[in-house]
Amino acid sequence: MHLFDKIPESLFSILASRNRRVYVDALFVLHECFRQNLSIRREDLVSMLIGRLEDELLEDLDPQEEDDVAEIQSVSGKANFLIRKMNDTGWIEIEFRSDTFEEVVSLPDYAVQLIVLLYELTHEEQREYNGYVVTTYNNLRGADQDRNEYTFEILERAKRDTTKLIDMLKSLYNNIIRYHNQLFKTSGINEILKLHFDDFMDLVHDRIYHPLKTLDSVPRFRQPICDILNKWMSDDGMKDQLVRQALQRRRYENEHEAVDGILQMMTDIINTYEGLDEILRQIERKNAVYTQAAFEKVRYLVTRDHSVRGKLANVISSLRGCDEETLDEIGAMGIELYAQRILDDQSLYRRTIKKKSDFKAPLKIRTMGEGLKTEHLKAFVGNLDREYSIEKIEAFIQNLLGENAQVSAKDLDIADDEIFTKLVAATMKSNDPAVGYKIVFDGKKEHRSHRYRVPDMRIVRKVKKYVD
Repeated sequence: MHLFDKIPESLFSILASRNRRVYVDALFVLHECFRQNLSIRREDLVSMLIGRLEDELLEDLDPQEEDDVAEIQSVSGKANFLIRKMNDTGWIEIEFRSDTFEEVVSLPDYAVQLIVLLYELTHEEQREYNGYVVTTYNNLRGADQDRNEYTFEILERAKRDTTKLIDMLKSLYNNIIRYHNQLFKTSGINEILKLHFDDFMDLVHDRIYHPLKTLDSVPRFRQPICDILNKWMSDDGMKDQLVRQALQRRRYENEHEAVDGILQMMTDIINTYEGLDEILRQIERKNAVYTQAAFEKVRYLVTRDHSVRGKLANVISSLRGCDEETLDEIGAMGIELYAQRILDDQSLYRRTIKKKSDFKAPLKIRTMGEGLKTEHLKAFVGNLDREYSIEKIEAFIQNLLGENAQVSAKDLDIADDEIFTKLVAATMKSNDPAVGYKIVFDGKKEHRSHRYRVPDMRIVRKVKKYVD
């Protein structure tokens, strides 16, 4: 469906008119009315518009923009004009009560959503990113214990909350970029300090970024959430229950689509939480870059040369953006500018001075004492750590996967002890957020490859998500 099949084409016309500030304030009065009442009489809405916007109606409503306003002098007449205008453009609907014939104002669903969006854009409120994580964990844990008829709704709620969490984190990331760009456009010290301390620190850092870094809900509940969903994916009884509930609520056409949709929901949630570390790292880097840039610009503006020489340097620097015509005009004024450099001892070639190496006596051979044995043992353990490091295990697993999204234990060719040892190390490191795979155990049976036995498991490639 196209957007303008859902909303009237003239809906946004009042937001583009000269009186747009008055219209937006009137929409916010509507927002306040319908937060308190299910419906509202037209005369009550007129009274609220007059009570909230009397000064704007008398002074700010431009009669030249609206022909119908030119002859209206009373405040109530202008309030009624606003109601007619909002009705004509589709922001409100007016109906008559059958018993009293009173006019009643109602809001279409799209108008409610748009007014709420406009209100939230102008009223900065503290956003609880961590609340989505805690709610998702508590709901999934309760559903895993109870396994009642509301399990599918809880899974859907977890998917929605996870999507909102990612959207809000991306919004935070791009909000920091917006303040960074504003920093380059601001040239005064007072303006930069206001931008940083009054706007960024108050609205972004203290309300959003600082709680996100100090509260531990994301790292604390991420793995339990993934564990619950991984258990559900391998539990046939739970999957059957979810499919049955989804079909009862007509979320899918048939059982096959229900199975695919439910597994996709659980996979998306798991992949999202496993990719949170990268998103948080990018947000932290962007915040550090912005903070450093703000500090450097303030320091430069405070310490720059305010003498005649410094002001002359600023004038010359500003000439870089001038076109040739402007430079010719400056030249016609008798001002001649030349580039010059001074030749000094640093400009000459300096021959490299060779140093004679000092003779050192050969080292004495030490006997193997207990301390040396301990040192060699530590070196041996270090060699093992390097041999089975995360990077090498990651390369080994990616070589096993090839172009496939996953590989089963029954398809593994374990030819020698080295491959078997690396598989054991890969299983131990699978919970590390830095690796690009995960191990899923499907059952209790075992598979045999040559002389080695491995459990029924799958090696699955992770899908990483990054901030655009």
